[in-house]
Amino acid sequence: MGWFGKTEGIKEELAERLREASRTNNGDIHVIPTEGKWAVRKEGAAKSSKVLLDKKDAIKEAKELIKTEHSKVIVHNYDGTINKSVE
Repeated sequence: MGWFGKTEGIKEELAERLREASRTNNGDIHVIPTEGKWAVRKEGAAKSSKVLLDKKDAIKEAKELIKTEHSKVIVHNYDGTINKSVE
């Protein structure tokens, strides 16, 4: 099955967690797994600002976005749980 197959089973749970997070809409930027790639999405946004192949590149992009805002980067694991938070 591999890691990609495992992400399919958690899409609904992750989507619900993101909906819950977007209700707070405090401007944080999330790095989330999506279809074998990594999405950079601001809380409250309907769509990702970027989707990148590499998690490290997605984190760099998210850090650039928070330079002009008083927010933080929240990095998720493949299962949707929070891995770390970067300010």
